[in-house]
Amino acid sequence: MDLDGVLKKAKKIASDQGVLADSPAERVDGRLFLCAGACIARALIETCNDTELLHNFELAVTSIDKFSFIPFVFEKHGLDPEFARHVIAENDLLTEPDRSQWFRSLAALC
Repeated sequence: MDLDGVLKKAKKIASDQGVLADSPAERVDGRLFLCAGACIARALIETCNDTELLHNFELAVTSIDKFSFIPFVFEKHGLDPEFARHVIAENDLLTEPDRSQWFRSLAALC
């Protein structure tokens, strides 16, 4: 799997939504905003063409514990679930715009 491509896609998801949410996601005016870990999870799901998980992503990311769902997606698609937990923790330590700046500067998925 092209991890650089996954990270690029995750950063595009974050850029398109404009801000990174507190993990795992926040709904504002009917629009879902993802955290850094959820952006990576979404990019993994899309890259791996996991249509079942993609179909259920919005419900899962908003209803399943963030320390269960996001690490599950990482592990299912070949990334370390501990890295997912690290990204979630780092995301939640920061506030906007520091969170977005940190994520834009992330160089690798490991």
